[in-house]
Amino acid sequence: MIIQDFKLGEMPVQLSESKQGVTSYEGYLGLLGNEVISRFNVILDYKNTTLYLKPNKL
Repeated sequence: MIIQDFKLGEMPVQLSESKQGVTSYEGYLGLLGNEVISRFNVILDYKNTTLYLKPNKL
């Protein structure tokens, strides 16, 4: 996975076939893994449905 100039390597993927609950929502794209979260400061702008990732010291 590459985010701009940051290569994160291989990451496991889990697919959901849920018929109910949060993972069944239309447009559900999955969860951010620890490999992404630990390397970036994450800002979620719910109002504008935007995700900001700022590289941290890791």
